[in-house]
Amino acid sequence: MKSDFGAFYSSGKTYFVHPQPIAKLLHFGIDVTFLDLNYTKYMELVEGEYQDEEGNWETGGEEKLITHKAEVGLQVGPSVHLKLPEGIGVSGYFRYAPSYSFLYYDEEFSSGFANMFTSGLTFNYKVFGVGVETSWGKTKHKFSLNIDDLEEQETETSVAQKYNLKGSRVFVAFNN
Repeated sequence: MKSDFGAFYSSGKTYFVHPQPIAKLLHFGIDVTFLDLNYTKYMELVEGEYQDEEGNWETGGEEKLITHKAEVGLQVGPSVHLKLPEGIGVSGYFRYAPSYSFLYYDEEFSSGFANMFTSGLTFNYKVFGVGVETSWGKTKHKFSLNIDDLEEQETETSVAQKYNLKGSRVFVAFNN
């Protein structure tokens, strides 16, 4: 399944380990992202199935399945910053990003805790930056399953489904 559209908002701060840069160029810090919101819309074309007048299953046509995925989380981890003259800089980081993941697929809603990791690189000029980040991790979503559909008992239960998550994003940063 490929993403059709995605957006995110992230806000955080770097706490530098030492007050003065090493050799007037190098800083080490701890990055803390207090809020990380992500949204992605996926669209998949699948071959449709229907029953004809005699009750036989036929295939034909394509059906659009739309999935909405969102995550809310925070991030924390080490970072390295190289500050060159004239306000030019490069930063690299690795962070642990515990998140809560939401999924809406084919009229079913599910959610679950996600253990995520991110790493990235940012190129800065004064207060502006451009960066690339990749993230990966695992989550387990719980889906409700209505047993009425399968048996004559009126019971509802849930089924857990594990997902491996990964993705990359390009961003514009505003530093203060």
